[in-house]
Amino acid sequence: MTNQMNNNMADNTAKPTTEKWRRLAPVAVIFYIGRFLRAFIKDGVVNMMPLAILVLSADSASTMVIYIATALGSLMVLSAIVQYLFFRYRLVGNELLINEGVIKRKHRVINFERIQNINIDQPFYFRPFSLVSLAIETAGAKGDEGNLAGISTVEANHIRDQILQQQNQLKAEQPQTDETTIKDAPNEQLLTQTTTADLVRYGLASNSMFWLAAVIGTFSTQFHKQIENWLTPEQIEFISKLFGDDMLWATLVTFLLLVAGFSMLVLLSIVGAIVKFNGYQLTLSKDTLKRKSGLINSHEESLNLAKIQAIVRRSNFISAWLKRENLICRQTSSGGRQANNFLVPARTAQQCAELITAIAPDSPIDVATAPISRRYIRKTWLLKVCLPILLVSIFILFLSGDLRMLAIWLLAPLCYPLVVKRWRKYRFGLTPEHGLISSGFIGRRQVLFELFKVQRVVIKQSPVQRKHNLATLEIYLASGQLTIPYMPIELARQWFDLIYYRTETSSRPWF
Repeated sequence: MTNQMNNNMADNTAKPTTEKWRRLAPVAVIFYIGRFLRAFIKDGVVNMMPLAILVLSADSASTMVIYIATALGSLMVLSAIVQYLFFRYRLVGNELLINEGVIKRKHRVINFERIQNINIDQPFYFRPFSLVSLAIETAGAKGDEGNLAGISTVEANHIRDQILQQQNQLKAEQPQTDETTIKDAPNEQLLTQTTTADLVRYGLASNSMFWLAAVIGTFSTQFHKQIENWLTPEQIEFISKLFGDDMLWATLVTFLLLVAGFSMLVLLSIVGAIVKFNGYQLTLSKDTLKRKSGLINSHEESLNLAKIQAIVRRSNFISAWLKRENLICRQTSSGGRQANNFLVPARTAQQCAELITAIAPDSPIDVATAPISRRYIRKTWLLKVCLPILLVSIFILFLSGDLRMLAIWLLAPLCYPLVVKRWRKYRFGLTPEHGLISSGFIGRRQVLFELFKVQRVVIKQSPVQRKHNLATLEIYLASGQLTIPYMPIELARQWFDLIYYRTETSSRPWF
């Protein structure tokens, strides 16, 4: 009898039932508290600024702050508990049903065919209980259409596998043509994984670090003044005599602050990359990509190959110096926002080429490209360099009348080589099945896409372009817009005709 009960428990663990209405684990309350805090920080802090000013200016400010913090904390916990108590979900056939909400009840029916992404996260507070959060994204939704936060790992995998199996079955029932070239891969094929050295390189080349560096540079004067407030006049005088004069002292302090700030940014960027992408593994199971990563929070994401709209190879000047590229699989934009894209960080050029071949076997290994017209140089230099300088110089002369301010025009010839460099990196190439657009300035961005997945293509001509038989081609994918400026009109029409031929004659699913 005992053995039979153990066998039944094992079967329930292996194949959890979701036909009945189910609840999340009680630990999901922590998830809802975190979601409340994120929403409050994003929207509530700004809206409560007038109240904060009134409270802080009152005589009993500290007491009022304690009362308000206690009230908000109680509201946050109570809201999380109520959300947990009123959340139910179940699987029925090929649909996921979700009921949630207290005052405003929501009844959602998510058809498996509409599901675009299935993400499995394991926050640190779920890990001791072997629980995960399963987030489901659908095309057209502004966020996660459904989030089952606080279910077992076995159940999450069961739901994900059932959804993918149903999607593959629907895809198999669609009429197939000779164009369908997705081949069966091994059950779980490891495509790539990152090392700590790769993540250090990715952190060094992170674009977010440069934005933070710009912010620190903006406030460097305030930092210098703060240092002066910390030191006594006698200490400042001693240091000034030690280094010769006040200008040398100010320069030295500013330089040291910038070095310290930039070093801290580099360290934070590297640590952030390691925390986010630690243990990164990209695997391929038949026609589904799976990505696993995360040091504190374990994150797992799945993507059907048919849903990839474009493959992007991107690098900035640091990653180019380190001889590394980031490979991005761009998905369909949802509700006006860019969907979470599959990012493979810090790969070599050879590794990127191998990954593209594995992900899209029909993709061309090498595409012959052509440059855009040199008239792009003149247009860009005149409109984006000379015209702004002209407006700024007129404004300065109107305010000060100082002719020396006309020295700003020295920037115009200095910017000309930069415009030429950008023109040289703008290239485009076409094959019978694919299009490739390459652009950049200091770094490089190369986009490869299948022609039959294009949603719309437009040829535009300005009067100047029409005079010189040039055009701008705008290509609209489900993942965003691509533009080829100042290309010969004959080539623009060739792209236009071939794209519409592929979209009209192909029966392959683009999504």
